[in-house]
Amino acid sequence: MTKITGMQRAHTLNQIGIHKGDTMLVVMPHPDDETGFIGGFLAKCCNGEVNVRLVCVTDGAKSTLRFGLSDEDDLKEVRKKELSNALNVLGIDSFIHANFGDGEIEDHMDEISEYVENEITAFHPQFVVTLEPDGGYGHPDHIALSTIVTKLYEKDKNRFTLIYATVAPGWLADEGSRNMARKEIHPIYPNVRVYLSESDASKKVKAFKAHSSQFSVEETMRDLDEQTVDMMEHEYLFIVGK
Repeated sequence: MTKITGMQRAHTLNQIGIHKGDTMLVVMPHPDDETGFIGGFLAKCCNGEVNVRLVCVTDGAKSTLRFGLSDEDDLKEVRKKELSNALNVLGIDSFIHANFGDGEIEDHMDEISEYVENEITAFHPQFVVTLEPDGGYGHPDHIALSTIVTKLYEKDKNRFTLIYATVAPGWLADEGSRNMARKEIHPIYPNVRVYLSESDASKKVKAFKAHSSQFSVEETMRDLDEQTVDMMEHEYLFIVGK
């Protein structure tokens, strides 16, 4: 793992600039992205009494992963329930599943932009969180949604602070994930590293387990490597304008 130098090491939400009573809208492309990228951070926010609302844009129905499911199980409905269970673990009770088609964000950019804009107008968040511009590992849905949220921010930068969920410098996705990319990927370098407490990390693991059709947590924890250890101890953000 590449060591991070010159980065603010933020141990608390206050050091990041997030305080009790603040409002945060999290906009993610698929069920489980919230846990994989920033589950510990979201648990920390909820524990700190930040008012968090999550918008999951797609139904996740085109995933090729179906751990523990039969051919008869409806993956769309399974993942909707898994998301609800995972958010309950993280402490998020305000969320909406937008149900746009998995893999189809690029085909509905204007419609999704209007949808997210309406959520911003209704919720008045001080912070909006989405994935960084290369989507972490180049997933087209991730990139398209980041583009949408970024353009909404650029329309009026005074409305909210934009936070990108990113990855550790040197982090490498598995081969299957990397194969989704259509271009060379350079995830944005974080300017904040969030330290996860034991409680934050525990909730993140439990949220992973809630997404049981997508993650084999037992295998992941059994085959611990430096990246796996780090993702249970730290998460990475880029706060735009910081």
